[in-house]
Amino acid sequence: MRCLKRRSDISAAEFRQFWNDTEYETLIRNLAEMSQAISQNRSLTLQIDINQEIANLHGTVEPFDGIIELCWSNAETIMAMRNSDDGLHGVDNLLAYEDQFIDRSESRYFFTE
Repeated sequence: MRCLKRRSDISAAEFRQFWNDTEYETLIRNLAEMSQAISQNRSLTLQIDINQEIANLHGTVEPFDGIIELCWSNAETIMAMRNSDDGLHGVDNLLAYEDQFIDRSESRYFFTE
């Protein structure tokens, strides 16, 4: 899971431009293919008032701006990709692209089962 927050100097509209750019889609798809992901999903948080109302009601912070979910049948495939030169290059390219619009300190990255 990758729960992503935009940089404070990036508007929601600018975030969506980066998010929907074909270059970003290609970078994610390439990593998914290299790591043999069995599925991938990208979701943008809706820019609607109810999201802030829900956060206020529950005493939470603003929602993430986007979520990326990649699924694998086993951990070995992702580890093999991360240990290869091509895989590391792909990760570096993705992170470099995201640095234009993602606030890493406010984003979250984790595995689930």
